[in-house]
Amino acid sequence: MARAVSLILVFILAAPALGQPRRGGPRNRYLGEALRELDRHHPERELMELLWHPPVRQEIGLTDEEFAHVMAEMRGVMVKIRDLDQSLDEKEASREEVAKKLAEIVAPAYQRATEYLKENADFERLVELFVQQRGYSAASNQEVAKRIGLEGEALKEFQEAKHHLLHEMMDKVRPEFERLIRTPKGSQQEMGREVERLFKHAHQEVDEKLAQRLTPEQKAALDRMRDRAPFADLPRPGMGPMRGRGPREGRGPERGRPGPPGPPPSPNDDGDGHRDPPKC
Repeated sequence: MARAVSLILVFILAAPALGQPRRGGPRNRYLGEALRELDRHHPERELMELLWHPPVRQEIGLTDEEFAHVMAEMRGVMVKIRDLDQSLDEKEASREEVAKKLAEIVAPAYQRATEYLKENADFERLVELFVQQRGYSAASNQEVAKRIGLEGEALKEFQEAKHHLLHEMMDKVRPEFERLIRTPKGSQQEMGREVERLFKHAHQEVDEKLAQRLTPEQKAALDRMRDRAPFADLPRPGMGPMRGRGPREGRGPERGRPGPPGPPPSPNDDGDGHRDPPKC
């Protein structure tokens, strides 16, 4: 049942990115726009999300204390973004200026977190797991892209294509998803399996289209990374047990036992639970 609820919430909370009204969120409309575009320009967050899954941390040799260090870096980003929102004046800051200020907060933090992981964990294995989880979509991440020879304008075009395909995917699955929710058949577990199949098929379509944008050499390099020591215990992209807030809210990896801190909100989380779409 928890799986079904998780899948349902992922889609319901995706509404803001698809043009539906959102409550709360940034006061500055340009900052709201920049946040919704953040993953297009800074896909590193997808890689960091894998760390929220305890078996992945164990596989790459990242301790709870080291994980807490990375999460503290990410929480620092959220604090700075909220401070930025409070300081902005729409009459004085243009859309471009706001986007630049946001990038100046986000990019260094992700870089520091990446360097810390390279020094304290098996970062190459983390990249391999990311490719196993995300497939060809993973090539939008710079760490993956440079390992397969995807650079410069070709990388930017790939990232743009992924961004548009994801939004097209959400538009495509919305009617069927709403039908499943409004006219449920069977148990919640059965409904959850139907929703999961729906998203799985949509993710596969996106992945196939993105694969067509890679050269044969790039695909072969990514395939080698994907096929190296397959790891069975990977969460589904954007839909796994990664959204918990940690022991401060009474949740850990096992009921009744403390665990490491949960993940901070996504930069696309407006503070009252609204989130942008799940990622492919």
